[in-house]
Amino acid sequence: MAKCVRITVLVKKGYSKLQSNIQNHAKTSNIEGSLYQELSTNKDTMKIIACGQNNDIDIFLDDVHNELGSCIDALIKVEPYNKDKDYRGIFRIIA
Repeated sequence: MAKCVRITVLVKKGYSKLQSNIQNHAKTSNIEGSLYQELSTNKDTMKIIACGQNNDIDIFLDDVHNELGSCIDALIKVEPYNKDKDYRGIFRIIA
């Protein structure tokens, strides 16, 4: 069964490898969707839309949690998301 989630990640500024690592995990987990980053005064906020099979989403979430394990003051929020467009099987980083 397919599902989509919206993941909000708050991390300290300067954790630049997180985006590319998340994109790599999305590719290996067969996840489609997007990631975009909002810059605030004290922290970076990344919004991730991830769509895929239930098991693939679970693996992807585990990978994201593992990536954040080395980042101090990280916060992750996961919520259901209704797929609003066709991502065409690709995970994109929107700058």
